[in-house]
Amino acid sequence: MEKTDILKYCKFYHGEKECPKKFNDLECQLWYAEQWICEKEPNVIKNNAAFDIASYIAAYIGKWDPYGFRETIKYYFTKINDNELKEKIFKIYEIL
Repeated sequence: MEKTDILKYCKFYHGEKECPKKFNDLECQLWYAEQWICEKEPNVIKNNAAFDIASYIAAYIGKWDPYGFRETIKYYFTKINDNELKEKIFKIYEIL
């Protein structure tokens, strides 16, 4: 997928050059994760994009904030109204 296609799934990053100052710490972590995904354009499959992006975000946050990542991912899913996706990601990353 192209960056513009991935941006449609982003809740925090919208192409800005810097993280907006209005964001709290959790939102900044998620902004950076979404920016990385958009800039690197990893293997996001169009018919599985929401899952791929959420999984990449969880992996990114888990690497850079292993102790706080569960809290951040829970916060991320307050912005996404997809319980099926949430259940899949929570199961994979063992988030209770």
